[in-house]
Parts: sequence; C-alpha cells; structure tokens
Amino acid sequence: MTVSAMYICPVNGLIDFRPPDPGRLHQAAGTARDLGVEKLWFPVIEETLMMPRRDMVRYLDGIIRSLDIADEAGLTAGVFAMARNVLGLDFIPPHLAKSFPDPDAAMVFTAGKLRNLRPFPWWKDLAIVQKRLSLFRELISALHGHPALADWVLLDGMLDWDRPNPDAMDVILKSQLAELKERGQADRNHLSLNWSELIRPNMALSLARQADGVIVRGLDRPPADWGDIGGPGGEIRLGAYVGALCQWLFECPVIVETGWRLFTGLEDPEPAIEAAARWGRFNVDGLIWTTLIDPEPPRAGLPPWMIRKGLEKAGLLDPGGDPKAGVEEFLAELASGKPSPGTMDFIDLDRNEYLDDPAMHFKRLWDHFRDYR
Repeated sequence: MTVSAMYICPVNGLIDFRPPDPGRLHQAAGTARDLGVEKLWFPVIEETLMMPRRDMVRYLDGIIRSLDIADEAGLTAGVFAMARNVLGLDFIPPHLAKSFPDPDAAMVFTAGKLRNLRPFPWWKDLAIVQKRLSLFRELISALHGHPALADWVLLDGMLDWDRPNPDAMDVILKSQLAELKERGQADRNHLSLNWSELIRPNMALSLARQADGVIVRGLDRPPADWGDIGGPGGEIRLGAYVGALCQWLFECPVIVETGWRLFTGLEDPEPAIEAAARWGRFNVDGLIWTTLIDPEPPRAGLPPWMIRKGLEKAGLLDPGGDPKAGVEEFLAELASGKPSPGTMDFIDLDRNEYLDDPAMHFKRLWDHFRDYR
C-alpha cells in the first residue's frame, strides 16, 4: 500500500495563492521519505489559474520547483488539478458561486474572503465549461512531463457542489483525459470522489470506468446519522471500510484521504495504530494523509486551518518539521499490513443487490465491517 500526504505549505499557506516555500518543503520532504511516505500531493486551486498572466506563471513555476524538490528527495508527486476542497474548505472561483451571501449556505473561500455562498449550475453554461477546460489545459501544459509527476487527480469536487448532469460530466472527463493523452502522458489519473458517492453511485460508476483509479475524500464529515464513529481509531477503521467497499464496487484501485483527528494532541495513539493494520489486510491501494505538516503559528489562525478546532495540528510533522509522537509507529503499521484471505467476507451480497438500495447497504456493511477481527 502506498502511503502519501497532501502538502500545504506551513509558511505560505493557501489563501495568498503563493507556491510552497522551497526551503521548508525541502526539509519536510526529506523527513517524510525517512518516515516511509512515498508521495506528496500538491493541490492547485482553480482560482490561481485565473490570476494575471505574470502571477499565474510565477505560481506555476513555484509548483514546478516543488516537484523538483520532491524528486530530489526521492519521492513521487501527484497534482490535484483545479483542487476544490483542501483541508475541508471549499475553494471556489467567483464565477462558480452565486454572488449574494446566504447565511444558510456553506462557507467557501473565494475572491480572497470566506463567504457563505451557494453554487449555481455552472455545467449548463457552455462558456464556463469551456473556460474550466481551458484552465485545465493551461495547467497540464505547464507541468506535464516532469519526472516526479506520476499522478493527476481530476474532477475534484465537481460532483459535490451543485451536482451536475451525468452527460455533462462525462463530456468534461473525456475532454480532460483527451488533453492528457494528447501530451503523451503516461501518468495515472484518478477521479476525486466524496464517500457519499457510495450511497448514490450510478454516475460515479460510469465515470470510474474511464479512469485509472479513484480517490475517496470527505471523511472529515462522516455520515451524520452514524453517531460517534469511535475517535481517531474509528476514523482509521472508517477509511479502511470506505476504501475496501469502493474498491469492490468500482473495481479499480482506490486511495483514501484520512487523518483529520489522529495527531491533534492525541495522548494515546495505540487504538489508531492498531486500526492501521487493517488497511493492508483489505488491499486498499493507498492512503493520503490530509496534511503532511502543521502550519507555523501566524498561519494557524487563517483559512483553512481555522475552520475547525484542532485542524492546525492534524499533520504528521509539527511546525518545525519534526515527526510527532506515534507517527513512525503508525506509518510502520500501515506499511506492514498484508492482504488476508476472507477479509472481504463482510460483503455478503453482489453488486446488483447493493445498487438496489446503496444507502441501506452502505450502513449495514459498516456494521459488518466493525465486527470483523
């Protein structure tokens, strides 16, 4: 199983649209490698591609330098192309949101501010669809062919924020895949899906057939009707469950993003370390830790870290770049797990039966999974 981590710069953050600080990344990448992390993921927020040309080029040059540093450290890299959700906060370009605030709407970061805005059906506007495809083309033109870059993440959040028409989404995905193929990209491509696609899977099933794999996100907001999932150890178990179920349902490699609760001041990491062994047993392809390193104190009170208590301490490394207590043991346990016979026996039905009532089976199979020892 591949262990990887999202890289959000502890010095420059995200909201100023500056690339990662090279010095801090160089240090963090070396430490990550020594801990057994194999890949760093870099989110490229869509709004950064809409800056004035000179600023955009400077930003993309910084991302290329970040890929250089990952390569020098012996790591591979992946890019969340036009990332929408980073550390649980939605980064929305102004043209995708209704312009008037709504106190009942979700909080998003757009045009330099946190605002409560609702989406509008952008996929019905051909000009906006073409603009988004043009921005994607600009991004891959700048980064393609880099020796460290092995993975692209597509459609991040596109199925979540105002759910699109399946036909429109199919056209958009085919267009992005065609752009990658045109440049001779041998890199893997992954669809970014929320875990909620497991309870409404029809569109995701159609899209996943066209990609090399799936990245499952959204465990910062587990199912609301499930109650307490059991603390940090429960989050790790839930990640293993979602990954195993998704891999079975979509029949493709699956990577799960997790890490929202574990190293936020946990006194006893043992339950989570014990839960980590289950990942390998279920043959889940990989794990993305939601953030490699905690922000420096001046950044900790800014978005996205300030949106939830403890989020500024979710990293594997502290702000100085040192591993936190329990991290080495946790990652070693993840890496040591081997697929075991019978581990998928918690699934007691076929795919067609699951698709007859996915919401019911998703909860029922979680109960089965928790009983597995």
